[in-house]
Amino acid sequence: MKRMQCVVITTIAVTLGLVSCDTFGYRLASRWTETATDDSGGLVQGDATTLTWSIISDGSTVYPQGIAPSAPSNLIAALDEHFAIVDNTNDRTSTGSRPWLENRSWFSQYINPAFARMGAVSGLSIVYVDYDDGSRSGTLAHPDVYPGEIGTRADIRLGGMNIDYDVGGFLAVSHTPSTGGNIIIDTYGYDVEGKTNALFSESDNNYRILRNTIMHESGHSFGMFHVVASGVEFLMEPKLITGQDGPQFDDILGLHRHYGDANEKAGNDVIGSATSLGVVNFGQALIGEDASDKVVAPTDVDFVSIDGSSDTDYFSFTVLSGAMASIVLTPIGPDYTIGPDYGGGTLDVDFVASEQTDLTLELIGPDKTSLLIEKNENGLGGAESIIDFSLDQAGTYYIKVNGDEDFAQFYQLSLDVTPEPASMSLLALGAIALLKRRRRTR
Repeated sequence: MKRMQCVVITTIAVTLGLVSCDTFGYRLASRWTETATDDSGGLVQGDATTLTWSIISDGSTVYPQGIAPSAPSNLIAALDEHFAIVDNTNDRTSTGSRPWLENRSWFSQYINPAFARMGAVSGLSIVYVDYDDGSRSGTLAHPDVYPGEIGTRADIRLGGMNIDYDVGGFLAVSHTPSTGGNIIIDTYGYDVEGKTNALFSESDNNYRILRNTIMHESGHSFGMFHVVASGVEFLMEPKLITGQDGPQFDDILGLHRHYGDANEKAGNDVIGSATSLGVVNFGQALIGEDASDKVVAPTDVDFVSIDGSSDTDYFSFTVLSGAMASIVLTPIGPDYTIGPDYGGGTLDVDFVASEQTDLTLELIGPDKTSLLIEKNENGLGGAESIIDFSLDQAGTYYIKVNGDEDFAQFYQLSLDVTPEPASMSLLALGAIALLKRRRRTR
């Protein structure tokens, strides 16, 4: 991927993992199976995961494998230079805890929010840590590169160097989880008279180029490869995306396939940790509204999904008296065309995001075991509905969602609670009695 007049960028993802291409949608490398926080080594597809990230101390060796020789990282100095940060107190090459980095405007306004955005739309908890041990950064295949360790170094370490001494060359090199997850940003131009660096110099749309590049590269670190789409721009395309801000539909679907949706962080795949919809006192609750469009706004966070055939989602809602409940489960997502990636050469393939798995809807009673009703009638892409089901007592009820195919599927869930007919009759009688009383007092 070549950068032309700061419009097209070149990034490389270094991997040892296999490529997964679910029905020709998102393209995935292997995901994280063990992290500094989740160190059991038992993380699998769809598991919510905590990843730490940090900024490599300047002067530490970074190595963009196969692209350029190793060099000392200079990312902090490069960003400080552009954003006019003057710090005569702290040493950019220092290791250990460096709380002063969080006070940099480039950190708080652009870099940290870019990482946080990827976690806000998925089952990833992305945690910044201020420490770094100054060890070599690159592929885990090198004997001097080590995985994340709490209190020592982060899972994902962000550094920078002059990768190829060319404004029109590589912009970044990223490592997928199997090779360490580290990111190296090209800093060429910041310290050369008459040269500029597109990442730092383009301030339009709140430094969108910088933020999108960090999010794109972190996508590789999370286990995502490039994807090429026709007629739409996704974050993980092998070119710089300036028309959209942050991860788009296909990017988020890929993150959900690897790490589940945001509700997985609280463990809603078991009924005891069901996602609460709260007290629904004769009203409506609706979730999953943001997954209907290819274009995703930077404030959209309402995405729920089944990440595969092994995933189950539970939701709970409470009624204060007997009521009628109507529940509609709708698989959603746009249609788009996925084209060949570099070296692929395959024909364009139509991807129908709303037809990835046949969803099943269940309603479970307050005892958490009694199946009150199940619906799986309409097949792939069809909505499942429970209409005017009588909840004969107050209490907390549970909704269960799953799918029969091993693909990720976004869905929308709506719940409408209304009074039972008998309750409505009593309300009507009460209103009539009140009206008669008012007439007598006139």
